[in-house]
Amino acid sequence: MEYVTIPNTDLNASVLCLGLAGIGVKYTEPEGFALLDAFVERGGNLLDTARVYSNWVPGELNRSERILGDWVAERNNRSEILIATKGGHPDMETKVLRLSQEELAADIQGSLETMRVDCIDLCYLHRDDPQRPVADMLDVLHENQQAGKIGYYACSNWTPERIREARVYANRKGYTGFVGNQMRWSIGSFHMRPPNDTTMCVMDQATSDLHRELNLAAIPYSSQAGGFFSKLSADPASEVRGSYYTDGNVKMHRYLESVGSDLGLSISQVVLAYFWSHPFVSIPIVGCRTIEQMKDSLRAVGRRLPDEAIQVLTEDHGLPQI
Repeated sequence: MEYVTIPNTDLNASVLCLGLAGIGVKYTEPEGFALLDAFVERGGNLLDTARVYSNWVPGELNRSERILGDWVAERNNRSEILIATKGGHPDMETKVLRLSQEELAADIQGSLETMRVDCIDLCYLHRDDPQRPVADMLDVLHENQQAGKIGYYACSNWTPERIREARVYANRKGYTGFVGNQMRWSIGSFHMRPPNDTTMCVMDQATSDLHRELNLAAIPYSSQAGGFFSKLSADPASEVRGSYYTDGNVKMHRYLESVGSDLGLSISQVVLAYFWSHPFVSIPIVGCRTIEQMKDSLRAVGRRLPDEAIQVLTEDHGLPQI
């Protein structure tokens, strides 16, 4: 494993983050424990969950946080890991935004109680409300940071303009401000069809430029494009449907296979190496369902794409300038 210090923090994080959106839903609790054990045994320490994870299926609310808390308690390893969670997600039924100070404070407290921990290492705003002043949200995050309930805070699904606005306010107030940004980003996201959820933000040139300018860590979700490229490699004759199945991504798939062949990497490893080829800190979140998938992802650690490959991806496949 390799590690990187998230800029403007003392958080020394593994360069891969394990996403827990599927724990207790796409795989069972025992399978989730096994994945967590395997990730930590191999040096991983950054774990990503959210207050809302699993709430889209009937049954227990906040299941992902609860299972993570159970695992931490059973393994007695809180000091060995970094916990990231997110609050302020819109109401699952009404889609009404939930970013008032009272709602954010309640989510932070709820996460602490559900996971049974004293502090959240990295707390994200899960969404933005462009009609709400950034001061409303940053003030409550700062208050909880000062109270020791969160170590640092970050944003998810915020536009570059709003991130810059938040940076200006934080600097004026002497706050830490956002130390990271979680967006939908993979090598396939630039040619995907737009997500149905319009509150989600996808990496683009302006966002990439902002990360480089501000030295802001990117911690993207859907980092492997839902396995699109691996599935297409496994069965080229099949039509892998979904938002990533576009002419641009099918064309890029052929090039990524050739890059992988030259470097001795699987196509999923090439997809991960793309992140670490950027000049700013990038920590992709991987949503592994099996330990074999995790091992495949971990074998990509330390790899970067050659400059000539980045040039081809930029000039011939329309990816942002790095």
